[in-house]
Amino acid sequence: MIERRIVRRYASALFAAASKANAVDQVESDLGLVGYALESSPALWDTLVSPIIPPEKKREILADIFEGKISGVTLSYLGLLVDKRREEAIRETEAEYVALGKRGARAS
Repeated sequence: MIERRIVRRYASALFAAASKANAVDQVESDLGLVGYALESSPALWDTLVSPIIPPEKKREILADIFEGKISGVTLSYLGLLVDKRREEAIRETEAEYVALGKRGARAS
């Protein structure tokens, strides 16, 4: 299990990128779709966390499934997690991202 502070750091970077791209709500929706896909397909999750499958193949799989269905910001984020071998953070990101959005809304 990945540490929450690590997930928070990645989710914070994603939130910043989404804010810059004016896509905060879109990315939140994307994360919901990705989470649903992972819940619906244990084989997909097993593939993403497998140490045997090279990152390039994982990125290709993610692009095949999600390209055109999620924003480029979100797809780039998923690729970053794969490249950094932090695939376990994918499942945890949505909750942290939503929490960041709520904190930001309260600060406004």
